[in-house]
Amino acid sequence: GNGHVYKSTDGGATFTDITGNLPDNPANWAVVANSHLFVATDIGVYVAPTTSGGSWSLAGTGLPNTPVFTLRVAPGNPNLLLAGTYGRGAWTLDITNLVVVAPEAPLAAILPLSSIAIVGGAVAWRRRSRAPRQT
Repeated sequence: GNGHVYKSTDGGATFTDITGNLPDNPANWAVVANSHLFVATDIGVYVAPTTSGGSWSLAGTGLPNTPVFTLRVAPGNPNLLLAGTYGRGAWTLDITNLVVVAPEAPLAAILPLSSIAIVGGAVAWRRRSRAPRQT
């Protein structure tokens, strides 16, 4: 299909398609953190270097290729992104040292997450552990 992510700068009177090279999959949620735009899709989380979108990369490594339905910035920690998936639990990504690099080729939805991850350093998704039960 056509566009999946749109941006308005006039209170919703008009919208601009900023889908760019985002894979042709539903975009389920978006959040701005550390001046980057993150989008949850049916095949993972993508990030644009600015809030203008258009040029997307996978956000981090290690997140299963699964639908992500919600993204949040952790309360009290603007450098921690929380992702809620369908069937694979909750995941976190430390975005303190996130480096977003524009892809050299269009992103392909059929490639596994780890093979096209192009963000820097040790930025990896972690499965969120459950809090100990109170007895």
